[in-house]
Amino acid sequence: GLSPAAQADLLPALRRAHRRYVRDGDPAWQAANLARLRARDALVGLVGP
Repeated sequence: GLSPAAQADLLPALRRAHRRYVRDGDPAWQAANLARLRARDALVGLVGP
């Protein structure tokens, strides 16, 4: 996993990206962005598979 400092730096970016995903109305873009968010979350170790 990433260091605690790296995780702390990533969390605000994750929250901003998630807000953009929720706001945006395009389903294809949402699906792609959600996949990126899940990959990033998995990288940081916030969520399981």
